[in-house]
Amino acid sequence: MGNAFYFAAWIGLLVTALNLIPSGQLDGGHAIFAVLGERVHWWTGRIAFVVMAVLSIVGWLVYNSPSGFLIAVLLAVMLKIRHPVPWDMSPLDAKRKAVAFLTLVIFILCAMPFPIRIS
Repeated sequence: MGNAFYFAAWIGLLVTALNLIPSGQLDGGHAIFAVLGERVHWWTGRIAFVVMAVLSIVGWLVYNSPSGFLIAVLLAVMLKIRHPVPWDMSPLDAKRKAVAFLTLVIFILCAMPFPIRIS
């Protein structure tokens, strides 16, 4: 990365994508819990962990980058913590469902395919 602004943008996208992973206490986990309920939240957390674990192994073998293992470990720790039950469990209106869908779109757009490389 030749430009400091590109590097800062890459870090911003990485942190945003990590925060929007649909697992645990992350913002993506809160959105999944609010829209689809506790059972789907439970499953998406486990699926996100398995996907991250596989991507960590692939990233290590292909790019010689072990950075994904930290994220996989953090997701594993989050699986042990139950999501708090919201005070208001009323169904979401169309506006809030649209915001949840926008959250999913932002997560997909922020997922950068270029790992941190160790030289």
